[in-house]
Amino acid sequence: MPLRSGKRYLISHKCHACKDTPKYYSHKNFDYKCSDCWEYCEKNGIMTSKEFGNKCREWAKDNIVQESLETFILKNKHISDQHLFNFLKQILESTGKYISAETGLELFNARPTTNRGHIVGSFIADWWEISSKTPNKKWPSYMDCYYGNYSEDITKWSGVNHALIPPKKPRGPTNDMVNNKIMMNIKY
Repeated sequence: MPLRSGKRYLISHKCHACKDTPKYYSHKNFDYKCSDCWEYCEKNGIMTSKEFGNKCREWAKDNIVQESLETFILKNKHISDQHLFNFLKQILESTGKYISAETGLELFNARPTTNRGHIVGSFIADWWEISSKTPNKKWPSYMDCYYGNYSEDITKWSGVNHALIPPKKPRGPTNDMVNNKIMMNIKY
């Protein structure tokens, strides 16, 4: 690319390392490869956002209760908020597993109150699936704000290879919104 001074900034040749057709320009700083072929992220220990999202989804899959227990939870979705909190807390303590966003939405829709939302939101493993923008799985906006990170897609996150997977774990019974006895009126 010529500059106004007459010097050439880049050697104008397409990358020949590209698998398909060369579409990007290469440079000597990238070993005469384009930035796409150079694998900058791998060489510098940076996880791509797609890889990070996949690892988070895998973590959620491994930390969600089994389908049989999920079915049992949904059969009891009409219990009181206090009983639901104690139920989910006991499941977390005994199995170390959380519920999915899909199960959480069904639990919330059984009794759509603010208290129920905070209880359910505290135990959702795949919290990035909580979104008020998805038309058929609509969460209330306060749930999207507190627990769903404003509907931000998990693949938009990236970081170094030692980044936490997931970036934040579900709060569980330590959630301040649930442990506020005045607000929730829950007795332990």
